[in-house]
This record gives sequence, structure tokens and C-alpha cells, in this order.
Amino acid sequence: MPRFESLFLHLSSGLGIDVIGLNSGKGISAQTKTLSERHLESKEFKEQWGEDLCEQINFVLFRPLGYKLRHKIAHGEIASGECNFYNASLMFYFYVVILSRLKKK
Repeated sequence: MPRFESLFLHLSSGLGIDVIGLNSGKGISAQTKTLSERHLESKEFKEQWGEDLCEQINFVLFRPLGYKLRHKIAHGEIASGECNFYNASLMFYFYVVILSRLKKK
């Protein structure tokens, strides 16, 4: 999960999105560079990555009614049964989707 976050933020930054500036405000340090719901709900991310992909990632990683995989992993609350082929496939799907959208300049 941290690798996906890092890659997604790095690619987003390369596309011209101010990934650190989107985290400022609401008591979050300007140095923080972690993916959040704020990023995925922002106009900048939705324009670059598409509303559907941002919502899919948000649902799998953050949403209370979703899988909340990021929170479970970050806080050590993930059950061993959740470390399965299905969740691994979801993360692999996100890698394939974001990498398929890149074009070499």
C-alpha cells in the first residue's frame, strides 16, 4: 500500500498537481506527503486521473463503507483473512490502470 501511494503521488506531482499543497490546512503539516481522501476528491486529481478512478481508489483505500485498506494496514488493524488474492488483485488493478494512462514524452 505505501508503494502504491508513493507512486500515485509521484506521478500526480509529475503531472503538475501540487500534492503537498492539497494537504495543507486542517492542521496537516505541509511536509506530509501521504495520499488522502482530500487528494482524491480534489478537482485537480479528478481532472488528471478521472472521477471514476479517484472514486474507486477512495472506496478501496479510505471510505468507511468501503474496504478502508489503507487505514487498516497503516494502523495494524487488518485481519489475516483480508490479506487475500481479491485485495491483492484490487491493488494490482490500480497499478495497471495508472500505468496504462502514462505516455512517454
